[in-house]
Amino acid sequence: MIAVVVLNWNSAADTLRCLRALALLRGAQARVMVVDNSSAEADCLRLQVGIARWGLAVEVLETGENLGFFINLHITE
Repeated sequence: MIAVVVLNWNSAADTLRCLRALALLRGAQARVMVVDNSSAEADCLRLQVGIARWGLAVEVLETGENLGFFINLHITE
């Protein structure tokens, strides 16, 4: 199994496109996580609604603050 970490910051539409593309991958099992880097409340809601509507198997971690790219990549370890 592989792990895929997608960082999101106020870009739910782009993140959802990425997640839908990942859902189409065949041949490898993946644990997919979205780490939200303190997006606006409306963007978080769009992300959650999109994930639910598409039935995507995704874990979402909201950091509550902008921790920066490097820390967000490693926060899931």
